[in-house]
Amino acid sequence: MTFAKRLWLAFRAARELGIAQTCHYAWYQLTLRTGLTEQMSRKALERALNGARGVGFQPLFELPSAHSLRVVLGDQVGALLDEAEEICAGKMRVFGSQVMELRVPPKKADLWFTQIERSLNRSENEDFDLKMVWEAARFGWVYPLARAYRLQSQERYAERFWEEIESFLENHPPYTGFQWLSAQEVALRLIAWTFGFQVFRGASSSTEKRQQRLLEALAIHAARIPSTVHYAFAQNNNHLLSEAVGLMTAGWVLAEHPLARSWWQQGWNWFVSGLRRQIAEDGTYVQHSTNYHRLMLQLALWAHLLAVGRGEAFPEEITKRLAEAARWLKDCCEPRNGCVPNLGPNDGAYIQPLSQSPFEDFRPVIQSAYRAFVGEVAFGAGCWDEMSLWYGVWQGEPSAWEESRKTAAAVQSERFSTRPNSWVLLHSQDRSTWAALRCPRFFSRPTHADLLHVDLWWEGINLACDAGTYRYTALPPWDNSLSEAFYHNTITINSCNPMTRAGKFLWLDWAKTKILEWRMDSVRNEVMVGAEHNGYRSFGVRLRRWLTLQDDHRWVIQDELEPSRGKGQLSRHWIGLHWLIHPCNWQVFTEEEGWRLLLQLDARQICLRLRAPRQFRLCIVQAGRVVFGEGEERMVYGFRSPNYNLLQPALSVILEGQATLPTTLETIWDLPVKSTYQDEKA
Repeated sequence: MTFAKRLWLAFRAARELGIAQTCHYAWYQLTLRTGLTEQMSRKALERALNGARGVGFQPLFELPSAHSLRVVLGDQVGALLDEAEEICAGKMRVFGSQVMELRVPPKKADLWFTQIERSLNRSENEDFDLKMVWEAARFGWVYPLARAYRLQSQERYAERFWEEIESFLENHPPYTGFQWLSAQEVALRLIAWTFGFQVFRGASSSTEKRQQRLLEALAIHAARIPSTVHYAFAQNNNHLLSEAVGLMTAGWVLAEHPLARSWWQQGWNWFVSGLRRQIAEDGTYVQHSTNYHRLMLQLALWAHLLAVGRGEAFPEEITKRLAEAARWLKDCCEPRNGCVPNLGPNDGAYIQPLSQSPFEDFRPVIQSAYRAFVGEVAFGAGCWDEMSLWYGVWQGEPSAWEESRKTAAAVQSERFSTRPNSWVLLHSQDRSTWAALRCPRFFSRPTHADLLHVDLWWEGINLACDAGTYRYTALPPWDNSLSEAFYHNTITINSCNPMTRAGKFLWLDWAKTKILEWRMDSVRNEVMVGAEHNGYRSFGVRLRRWLTLQDDHRWVIQDELEPSRGKGQLSRHWIGLHWLIHPCNWQVFTEEEGWRLLLQLDARQICLRLRAPRQFRLCIVQAGRVVFGEGEERMVYGFRSPNYNLLQPALSVILEGQATLPTTLETIWDLPVKSTYQDEKA
């Protein structure tokens, strides 16, 4: 890319991101390159060490009883203990379920973190993924190990904790090497260490010498965070919240440290102001990501725990926004299994796994957030309630737990709900099927070009799904390419995205969506919504999408493409429609108006019809290989990534062709209808 083009993109980015974020990033780069950041961090390290000698540990919370944990975990006790044994054997589970070596790379580094940052900015090795370096050093494995210790006071669990702490401190001197590069990673490690410290402090292996060394390390971690806070403010996302909560944690547990008060106050101010900017009034989170939305709620729950301990309370406005954020996540949660649409970036972060529910089950966080910020329960009783015990928002009273079973029985009756900044949700009356139509109104930089994407669910299965993320940093074509419109369930024009991709994480020329109409017809048993976006106005194309649920089992999606303001009337456009389908067996048949696909799922058959003008062609891709239609390979199609660094085969159904406007494409999903016998049996 030429210098002139880089300069032009930088100008456009600054114009769209705004003065505040641009200035924060500019100041961060200036202080980094002039050496000022290094000077500040060296002074901060010295002050932290001087004040850490002889400080004590102020407990964070009251530990849940072993009995309460056993009751809530039920038959999951064995799974938790098995995971603890894995950790003792040197293995850990990352990004949900992937198993990797636990040990942090032991190689010592002698470069100050600012020097490494500058060298990374100049590096052209796009296949180097820092997440793989950082994951073990987040110490996320401490949570299942500590939970298992609370159930069974096995001394080897505590010893494992201390061994890894000592190994890290010996091989990663303060502020040198990759493990000190990101203040967010430092903050998450600090939080995990304080959690482990409190749970393991009564073990015989928790000697006074070890405890004192860890307390000094916590102070060193806290002092590292403020030196690069302008980067966090420039990002205006979970980086800022994580770093704020890290400082709050240090300010509470190291109450005797001379800097504790300032750490707490800084963290508190950053966190409150961050939530105010990052959560919209309708509960939508700034990053437009279900996984980052969950991460934000976990940070809020931990901050709430700290605030309660200090006798402080969130401002009323913040509590209301957190309550709406909890409702937002529950609205798009499949209650059968706790899964949600794989919306937006998904880096596999689950910063405090305080439940034995799998990574893709969002019920633990939703349930805890409902208790803390809404004052209700979101689901019936289950192993997901364990998280509420640790966050102190539920004391494990058996009567209250049984009452939650009754509360959950009252299923929501709304068939239509909308969040102005994110999507519209349509439900069948029996809640067996539902769909989400993406209609975002961006109030910060977009993360995916997923305008008018449709996520379709049926009996707990994500039938038409979002491909996810896979990798942020990799060689093409996997350099965060799944964020592009081509791999979402939507329309693309002339092989272009509806916004300008200016980098792996940067989109410019933000498109706007608008809900045109919605209605519910109880006589015809029909619910419908229509929306449009202006991302293809430069081509003179107006794109409208109508999503209709008929008789609770038939989804009809009509895509109407028309000339906008008289433009494009005579021009031809290349139009593409993509559907990413849950892995299944399939058959395809040609019909007069298009094609019919029979999808076999769970011994039941779904009929998918695609209708388009005759010049359109159908292509089906599985795991990058064309299995129907013309062509041999489409590398990124036919995959889904349920979690970071994980690819699974799926089915990409692509309808494409040239057409003169106006033209219409139609997709019909016919779902199985339960028989009377099946209803009675259920």
